[in-house]
Amino acid sequence: MQQYSIYAVSADGRIYMRVDLYSSSDDEAKKRAQQLASQYDGVELWEGSRKIGEFKGSEGHH
Repeated sequence: MQQYSIYAVSADGRIYMRVDLYSSSDDEAKKRAQQLASQYDGVELWEGSRKIGEFKGSEGHH
């Protein structure tokens, strides 16, 4: 299992929340990040210092 961090990012690019998770693969972690992204402006997925991806939130989520 790998440790990942998902950072919620505001529309102006500020990080305001971090969620740590363990996952067996990057693909599984990406699925979790995409699920969280729908609740926020967007999220970034990291494994340590390696940025895996950015996922945009859905419009009108507030």
